[in-house]
Amino acid sequence: MMQWKYIVLVICLLSASFLFWKELRRDNKARLFWRLLASAVAVSSLYFLAVPLKTRSARTGHKEEAVILTNGFSKDSLNAFLQQKKTIPVYPVREYLAGNHPAGKLFVFGDGLLKEEWQQLSASSVEFHPSPVPFGIIDAHWNKNVTNGSPLVIQGTFNNNSSQTVRIALEGFGKVLDTVELSPQKRATFELKTVPLQRGKAVLALRFVNGKDTVREPVPFEVIGSGRLRVLVLASAPGFENRFLTNWLIDNGYTAVTRTTISKNKFQQSFLDTNKINLNSITSSLLNGFDILLADGTALENLTSSELNAVKQHVAENGMGLIIQADTLTNKDAFYKTAFSFAASNNHNKQSVILRGPDMEFLPALSIEQPLHLKPVANVQTLISDKDNNIFSAASLYGEGKILFSTVPGTYNWMLSGNASDYARYWSVLLENAVGRKTETISYNINGLPLVNEPVNIRAFSEDQPQPRSAGQFIAWRQDPVALFKWDGNYWPLKAGWQNVDGFKWYAYDSADWKNVQRQRRMNESYEYLSSFKEQSITPENNEEERDAIPALFIWSLFVVCCIFLWIEGKLF
Repeated sequence: MMQWKYIVLVICLLSASFLFWKELRRDNKARLFWRLLASAVAVSSLYFLAVPLKTRSARTGHKEEAVILTNGFSKDSLNAFLQQKKTIPVYPVREYLAGNHPAGKLFVFGDGLLKEEWQQLSASSVEFHPSPVPFGIIDAHWNKNVTNGSPLVIQGTFNNNSSQTVRIALEGFGKVLDTVELSPQKRATFELKTVPLQRGKAVLALRFVNGKDTVREPVPFEVIGSGRLRVLVLASAPGFENRFLTNWLIDNGYTAVTRTTISKNKFQQSFLDTNKINLNSITSSLLNGFDILLADGTALENLTSSELNAVKQHVAENGMGLIIQADTLTNKDAFYKTAFSFAASNNHNKQSVILRGPDMEFLPALSIEQPLHLKPVANVQTLISDKDNNIFSAASLYGEGKILFSTVPGTYNWMLSGNASDYARYWSVLLENAVGRKTETISYNINGLPLVNEPVNIRAFSEDQPQPRSAGQFIAWRQDPVALFKWDGNYWPLKAGWQNVDGFKWYAYDSADWKNVQRQRRMNESYEYLSSFKEQSITPENNEEERDAIPALFIWSLFVVCCIFLWIEGKLF
């Protein structure tokens, strides 16, 4: 910049010298002074147009500092602050972000801003005045997709700054499903559970009392069914266990076919929710129509070698799941036993056993006579155990499929004692682990709390670009420049409730839902941003405002006037 200024100065001095020399050589000396003055002004105007003359002035106080008001700000705290800084300007957050309001230091009052809003601010330093942590639920999360028979678990944090005990109730379908009480003057975590009996989408509610008002927060979720899995049941003898199981399979969306041995080479067959087929011989073509084969140990041992080879092939090569119910030890060597090791109980009397699933939640006590245990073995996954860590059910990979052993007899007693949900939990664990899930070509997820009439960022994981239009809206998907299988785009839900984006079902909340969770999210993101914010000192140089000392239009006008005068004077005189 300095070199440019000197180059322009030299050119202007040479031009001025040339013009003065021409005027001094003219024979007509009239108006010489005015001609020399006009030449000097014209050349000077060109210089100042090329190199503007700047002046510096200190910025006024209201441009150095500003107050930003966000939701939930305390009026008392703001008024006390303004008593000390009476001339400082105050902006609502949306007005400040929409306009051009330069400030050296910002004072943010209230719940704060989201991360993307903080990044829009330009300030040398920020001072955050957070609002008090509100009364109520400030954090909550739950499993949005619940497998049929599994529990819905809601966990969260409640800030009870009152002097009363607070009772939170989980409500749905016209009744209270679970409750928890929280002590006064304490921030505590809570957990509520229920096992949904329905299938599909549903919305429960968390209810608690805040003064005279009753607060209800929606808890949307979806019960995922079995996907119409087809189950073939082989029983060595009639019994209550298989009767209850086949009825439960049909009630929960499975297709069940059973073959029960009556006598040698004589079978009783039942076909529930499917067409009749020939079950006299277990062949490869027969097994092609099933996802899971469920059999007791004796029924498998009674199969011929060719039938057993067909089962082995379909488990190893076609990914069929094999569930074996065994309550006695046998010495027969078979492919489905190679990964497992068994141990008989020392107590041969009927025992009351309390089992627990992979989620470590206990099931009601079950009376079992001469229980058979599975020993811990490498590469075998424990599914069902008791409080003493005895294993009653485990799974192992076998080629493309899975083999499961269950040594729990008489699970129908849960149904007889009214524990239908626990019966469903037990069998859902076995069936879900027996069949491999098909890999989805595309999957979606949403972070945060999606609100109606606000942009919701949806992330997609797919090799190909997702559908550009959904529910009448155009989604501009953006591909990650590094991880090419990652996409994201914004979707605007127009009304609260369930949404469907290319088969991905999710819930958009009303702006009045989960207000405290929204506030706490802004606070958390504000603290996170400010923890990495680097304060910049305001030096006298960058605290001054630089502007043109002479307007460019005025300089240009002087140049034009001088040129016109010199032209007219030279032509007419």
